[in-house]
Amino acid sequence: MGKQLLSVEEGIAKRQAYQKEYAQRPGIKERNNLQDEMRRQRPGEKEKAAERQRAWRSIPANKLKRQAYDIKNLYGITLEQAGAIFLSQGGACAACGSRDMGRNGPVIDHDHNTGAVRGMLCVRCNLAIGLLGDDAGKAAAIVEYLKKNR
Repeated sequence: MGKQLLSVEEGIAKRQAYQKEYAQRPGIKERNNLQDEMRRQRPGEKEKAAERQRAWRSIPANKLKRQAYDIKNLYGITLEQAGAIFLSQGGACAACGSRDMGRNGPVIDHDHNTGAVRGMLCVRCNLAIGLLGDDAGKAAAIVEYLKKNR
């Protein structure tokens, strides 16, 4: 038998009880006090760190590094492999064939169950597939509807 679902009130009460128990664990209170003290000693540090990050990201070479890092971690392919996939599609959307990829360029389409990269899409096709929940049956039903109601 699966887990029993809790009401909202029961869930909130359970979470509050856990938080209270967690706060009583050895070392937690001291750690939290130390973190608070460190924050008081460095006023404005959060804003300075955010400014350093914005400056780093504004450099085109760093933006490319970040993009390559994200693609590798999210999809398991390199930036070069993504470019090769796009070129193998003729520099167009794999679904509709459009060369207008939108403001941010082509989007990597992947299977949400397996994580496998399927191709590069324009923003509109990627959004449509996402809204359909990757369901080919729904896409086919929409095609039939459009054909029937021209």
